[in-house]
Amino acid sequence: MEQMFYGGIDMSRFSLGTLSQFYPELRTLHLPYLYTDSEHMWRVLDGEIGDMYLHEMVGKGLIALVGMMQGGQEASIPGLLFPISMLSKA
Repeated sequence: MEQMFYGGIDMSRFSLGTLSQFYPELRTLHLPYLYTDSEHMWRVLDGEIGDMYLHEMVGKGLIALVGMMQGGQEASIPGLLFPISMLSKA
C-alpha cells in the first residue's frame, strides 16, 4: 500500500485489515457480530456508511474501485465512486 502512495504501483487489492493500518476508522467495520448476514453487510457498506468511508479515503489519496467478499465476516471496501467507461493511458 505504501508503494501506491509513493507512485511505485498504480493499483492493488487490499483487505480491510491492511487498509485499517492506514485508515484506522475502518476498524469499526471489523467489529465481531456487526452484521447479521452478508446481505446486511452489503446494505451497510453500499449505503451512507460505506459512502462516508469511501469519501474519507479519497480525501487521503486512495480511490476504491470495487469491493468483494473475502470470507465469513470480512469484506473489502465496496463501491464505485464513478463509472469506469474506458481505459486510458496516463
